[in-house]
Amino acid sequence: MYQKFSKTNATVERCSAMESRYHSKNGASPKGQMSRRNFKRLLQLCICTYFLISCATPTKTYTLSVDGGSRADGIIYMSMVYEGGNAAIEWEDAKRKAITRCKNWGYNGAEIMDLPMMGCRGCKVIFKYQCTD
Repeated sequence: MYQKFSKTNATVERCSAMESRYHSKNGASPKGQMSRRNFKRLLQLCICTYFLISCATPTKTYTLSVDGGSRADGIIYMSMVYEGGNAAIEWEDAKRKAITRCKNWGYNGAEIMDLPMMGCRGCKVIFKYQCTD
């Protein structure tokens, strides 16, 4: 059971004891596996990265449609149904539609008047365009 003491065995035992102390301080197991603490940190980092990326990129592109207006006042209402998340609105398409409607009414162009807050899910969001001469 017991090995004879030799200089080589003592060195090996001393090295393995130092290795296990090093790994226990730094959070890794001596077999090279990831410790539970490091795994949790890696998992938290992955989750945070996922949420930051998902918040930074638009999830849905919305196209505004003409929803009414007043020829006498030169106002056009453009709307969309907001479904939550990040929104990318096709502003050039909306402006083109508003200008076309205004030109049909005898005006020269159109400019957006208000930018509403978009904070609800499944609600209708209305943008107001003013026809210009």
